[in-house]
Amino acid sequence: AVFVNRPALGMFPSADWPELLQKTLMSVAPKGLDEVITMACGSCSNENAFKCLMMNMADRKRGGADFSQIDLDTCLINLPPGSPNYSILSFKGAFHGRTFGALSTTHSKPVHKLDLPAFDWPIASFPIYKYPLEEFKSENEIVDRRCLEEVQMLIEQRVNTGTDVVGVVVEPIQSEGGDHHPSPDFLRKLQAITKKAAIGFIVDEVQTGCGSTGKMWCHEHYNLDGPPDIVTFSKKMLTGGFYLKKEYR
Repeated sequence: AVFVNRPALGMFPSADWPELLQKTLMSVAPKGLDEVITMACGSCSNENAFKCLMMNMADRKRGGADFSQIDLDTCLINLPPGSPNYSILSFKGAFHGRTFGALSTTHSKPVHKLDLPAFDWPIASFPIYKYPLEEFKSENEIVDRRCLEEVQMLIEQRVNTGTDVVGVVVEPIQSEGGDHHPSPDFLRKLQAITKKAAIGFIVDEVQTGCGSTGKMWCHEHYNLDGPPDIVTFSKKMLTGGFYLKKEYR
């Protein structure tokens, strides 16, 4: 009942809350992710995952130092350095939610976005294959390579521009966008690009998580070279939230 009702715990969670998290959400955590933050829905799960990446990048750029007075003053008027113009890279056809940050990474249907402002964040092509896969292996490998080169280019274009890409968000299967399944090679190489660029790798499992693909988490089918930095969830989990590595706390 606690999870179904999605409580606003505020500053005073119940005394058994840590134990409850360990017995429930952490018992099915993706391998390698040691922490969980609960949220109310899928949109706010992605939205706050983005914030974790941005705060992590800002902290690294400050060298772990405390906020300056300029940081404190400029954040209140939406200007850098207190309010930096960081960005999240997403993919054409993606759906990550309807809050402002999540909506800026959503590109599936016009009805979600019409008349609403969006952040100027980079959008890469998502691999769409020819089937049967075994008959179009070489053609689909070219598609993967082209999409990955585009991701690399978009990240490099924004380095030291004040609009640096702090992370990539991807669905292990594009559901809302048309049932598109990336190859394991694509996701592994995408993760490698983020590691080389020292930016975050978010896997959005809001629609694909909780066992619907035969594994608890869809990305487990892809044999990634290590866990994602953040995995978001909601829907079938009967609550929202995201698993994360400790450095993104």
